[in-house]
Amino acid sequence: MQHMLLAAAEADNGIDYKVITFGTLVFCGVVIFLVELVKHMDPEVTIEKLAALGLVVCFLAGFMIVGYTGGTPLGEVATYAAQLLIALAPLLALIWFDDVFGNMVGLKGLVSKASPDVLVRLMGWILLLGTMGLAVYFALQE
Repeated sequence: MQHMLLAAAEADNGIDYKVITFGTLVFCGVVIFLVELVKHMDPEVTIEKLAALGLVVCFLAGFMIVGYTGGTPLGEVATYAAQLLIALAPLLALIWFDDVFGNMVGLKGLVSKASPDVLVRLMGWILLLGTMGLAVYFALQE
C-alpha cells in the first residue's frame, strides 16, 4: 500500500522519494559524524569560525534554492550540493581546526616546523572564498 502511495505521489510531482530518503540519511550521517568529531576535538568557537560556517550554509542553501527554482530536478540539485559540500568541507576545516593543521610536522620530511595558525586560517579563507567565487562564476556562465 505504501509503495502504491509513493508511486502515485512521484507520478504527480516528479520527485523521486528514494533519492530524497537516501540523501537525508547520508546528510544525517555526515552531521552526526561532524558533531562527534567536533566534540572530541573541542575547538574554541569564535566569531570568525561561526562566520565561515554561516557563509558555507547560506551559500549551499542559496545554491539549492536557485538550482531548484531554475528547473533543475531535485535529485540533481541534491547531488550537486553534496559535491559542493565535499569540496568546501576541507576548506572550512582549515579555518575551524587551524591549530591542528598548523602543527602537522614531519610529513615525509617535507614539513620541518609548525605553521602559524593565522597563516593556516588565511589560506582557508582564501581557498574558501575562491572556490565559492569560481562556483558562482561557472554557474553564471550557463
